[in-house]
Amino acid sequence: MLPGLMQTTPLQISSILRYAAAAHARRPIVSQPIDEPLWRYDVARFAGRCGQAANALKALGVQPGDRVSSLAWNNHRHLELFYAVTGYGAVLHTANPRLFDEQLIYTIERAESVVLFFDRNLLEVV
Repeated sequence: MLPGLMQTTPLQISSILRYAAAAHARRPIVSQPIDEPLWRYDVARFAGRCGQAANALKALGVQPGDRVSSLAWNNHRHLELFYAVTGYGAVLHTANPRLFDEQLIYTIERAESVVLFFDRNLLEVV
């Protein structure tokens, strides 16, 4: 490696999010949840919601390195969890809602997560 070419800032999810919020604050994000109206916001609001979710993890007693499971569809809330959980230093285990119940139970138990986040329309599955 040539001297002076080494990156001085660690490549972290939280750093990527901070950069996106600073450089692209007003860029729109559009999400279509399964059984809700279209959701629109911008990168700045997205970053703020990720921070709120990270604070919620702390309030729930989640520690860096803990595993957190999500049972959710591909929507804005799931994206926020990806940045919040990994940016907080925990590990996000994404459980696939299309699996059979036995498979879901196995993967979630195997992950040994301290908390499970799920979409409201998956309450019956949970």
